[in-house]
Amino acid sequence: MNVKEMAAFLEFHIEKMTAAQIEEVRALEQEGMLDPWLSDDYLQLLKDADRWLAVTVTTATEERGAVVIGMGLVQFLGTEMELCKMVVEAKFRRQSVATHLWQTLLYQGRMRNCRACFLEVRPSNRGAIRFYEKLGFRLISLRPNYYSNPVEGALIMGCEL
Repeated sequence: MNVKEMAAFLEFHIEKMTAAQIEEVRALEQEGMLDPWLSDDYLQLLKDADRWLAVTVTTATEERGAVVIGMGLVQFLGTEMELCKMVVEAKFRRQSVATHLWQTLLYQGRMRNCRACFLEVRPSNRGAIRFYEKLGFRLISLRPNYYSNPVEGALIMGCEL
């Protein structure tokens, strides 16, 4: 079965991230070309549920059983939230996983009375930029030399919730 055929049958579950999923999340970040956070960083944010929310998307695969195929991380800052990370495993992209992940994070932000969301994205990540624009994010500004490995600026994007 190819990836397009799999899309019709893809079932996934979105849940709060657990400590047991940290290494899978870090591996997913590396695949997505993100600088993975340290395991201890994730352990700390999992303890601070008032400020942070990390969620994972899991599905069952024949090869590996139940696996993490996506993750999202937001930080709550008063009436704003920041989308710190969102990544979906390459072979599961373009199957609405990221959209459902965003909808879950958006719902949680609204439940906490957040009125806006902000994020940083690499200008070279055109696919992510198009995705965020479809979600209603708009360019606010450019932050020079924000990223390392490789050095690149960041587009600051925001949307009203």
